[in-house]
Amino acid sequence: MSSICNYVPCSKSISGLDVFNCKYCHGKFCIEHKLDTNHDCPKTKYAKFIEKHHLLKKGEPIMSGRYYVICKECQDVVSNPLLLENAGKEMEKHTQNTGHDQVKLKEAKPPEISFGVSIRETSDEYGLWTCGLCVPPRKFDDKDDYIRHHYFHE
Repeated sequence: MSSICNYVPCSKSISGLDVFNCKYCHGKFCIEHKLDTNHDCPKTKYAKFIEKHHLLKKGEPIMSGRYYVICKECQDVVSNPLLLENAGKEMEKHTQNTGHDQVKLKEAKPPEISFGVSIRETSDEYGLWTCGLCVPPRKFDDKDDYIRHHYFHE
């Protein structure tokens, strides 16, 4: 039984040992398009837009992480942490809507990893977010403002 390579521009007939399954999208491809980079795999095509690869340092696949969409032109965090494919789609949508081309994905670090955040309880029981990288430390009463500030901290 033969199949057709799932890479649309190719559409080569494949069968038997010539069929290669993508471990990410599970499509069937010919030998030329078996690598995720050669068939524009929807699950990994956005990896080139990730700014920091903490998961790669730990030897974990990038598919297991969650990513913020960050626009350098808006100076804004566009989305909540999303899986790579969904973050990529959100990034494309932002680019189409605004025309901005400096949109990147930034890995949302797992909670056990410190990234310069300290919470100081005030007497009125509200937490203040403090950027430990700023001198003097800058304080935020809104978590979203802090996250926006933190991810653009150069």
